[in-house]
Amino acid sequence: MEHQWSYVGRRASARTTHATAIATTPVNGYAHLKTDFVVAPVYLKEVSRIQALLCVYFFVLLVQSLLERELRRAMEREGIESLPLYPEGRACRHPTARKVIDLFEDVQRHQLSTGKRPVAVFTTKLSRLQRRILRLLRIPEAYER
Repeated sequence: MEHQWSYVGRRASARTTHATAIATTPVNGYAHLKTDFVVAPVYLKEVSRIQALLCVYFFVLLVQSLLERELRRAMEREGIESLPLYPEGRACRHPTARKVIDLFEDVQRHQLSTGKRPVAVFTTKLSRLQRRILRLLRIPEAYER
């Protein structure tokens, strides 16, 4: 499906150009831009910068879709019907990127260095569910580096 973008609400002044982009065809991910990523009108001087910002949002939606697809395929491959991503550990049959990102929200990694040499690395201990999701996505060792 081909998507066309148009600019609405475009105003030009001596200093700035204001444009808000909307899709002229239905886009499933567009709602995420307004909610999860808090997209709002932006004041930029050049149309090329507006286009670049839209490109960044496109890549965000692409990564989000790939994350969901890969996790769901891994669940299917391993015969996992659901993951406990909802409050109180309730089952989630179709995990969304938002739920996965929320699950890893509190994970931190700090490296104490002297010059260029790392002295110590402090990481948040992952829960069983977090480790399981990383394993399903085939990136369990990435956190340990």
